[in-house]
Amino acid sequence: MPEDEIDLHGMTSDEAAEAVERRIDDLMIAGLKILRVIHGGGNPSYGNVKRIIDRKVRSEWSNRIQLYKVEPDNAGSSIMILGKPRPAPTKAPRKPAKK
Repeated sequence: MPEDEIDLHGMTSDEAAEAVERRIDDLMIAGLKILRVIHGGGNPSYGNVKRIIDRKVRSEWSNRIQLYKVEPDNAGSSIMILGKPRPAPTKAPRKPAKK
C-alpha cells in the first residue's frame, strides 16, 4: 500500500516533475518508500504529465527509484518504490555446444 500520494492533475509537465522530485526528497528524508503518483490519462493542454514522469524515472531519478509501474486497476496512476535500484540479474555464461 502507498505510504503517500501526489495528485498531478492541473499541473503542466514541468510543474508535475518538480512536484514529484520534491516529494521524492521529502519521502526519502522521512524514511518512507512507496508513493502513488496520480498522473491521469494525459491532457494535451497541459502536456503529457505521465510521459515526463516516465522519462525522469528512467534518467534523472533512476538512481533513486527501485520500481515504477502503472497500477494494474488504474491506468491514471502509478506506484513508485523509492530506494537504490536492484542490479539487473546476470545470466550464467553459456556452455559451448558439444560437437
